[in-house]
Amino acid sequence: MKDKKYKKKKFVWGALNFSDPYKVIKALFNYANIDSYREFIVDILLYSTVKKKYKKKDPVDIMNIIEGIYCLLQACFVISKMKECSILEVRTSDVLNAKFYSLKSTELGQWVEFPRSLSKDEFLDPYKAFKQIFRHYTPTKLYDIVKYLTENACGSYSDEFEINTFEIYNLLSKLFEAAHLICVRELEHIENWRPLN
Repeated sequence: MKDKKYKKKKFVWGALNFSDPYKVIKALFNYANIDSYREFIVDILLYSTVKKKYKKKDPVDIMNIIEGIYCLLQACFVISKMKECSILEVRTSDVLNAKFYSLKSTELGQWVEFPRSLSKDEFLDPYKAFKQIFRHYTPTKLYDIVKYLTENACGSYSDEFEINTFEIYNLLSKLFEAAHLICVRELEHIENWRPLN
């Protein structure tokens, strides 16, 4: 049975207008929710380190997600070069306010979307997470690592690679969570904006 968290059709990421990287973020979270991406990242990293094949999703879904990761990396890199910081003021007192981190209306759904990998500063200003990620890796290098790990997980297992999967997990989690916060705050819950003075 197909995972219902993902849409059942082939999504063509290349058809997106890359002149607006925020549209890429919005499309990514329209395609699947943050929890689905977290689960995929964990599964791929886990299966890439064992000889068992990853079979939870069909190849079309896997390719959609991998293409989406590539597009997200490129979009976030462009955003990190365009913006120094958030245009919104999010205060420490807003940390538990679901309007600043969740698209869900139920309490259970809100906790699923709560960021787990971001520091307090990155939660308050998700653009800082992009800066940190791209200080360590270029989008192409990180994508190549994700693609290699996915190939390992899906069948061409090799125990000869020396990739720190915990570091990759942390970077990808930060990437998705920061992008999700921007989606929630700047693309969805616009009425909650408190512009910086």
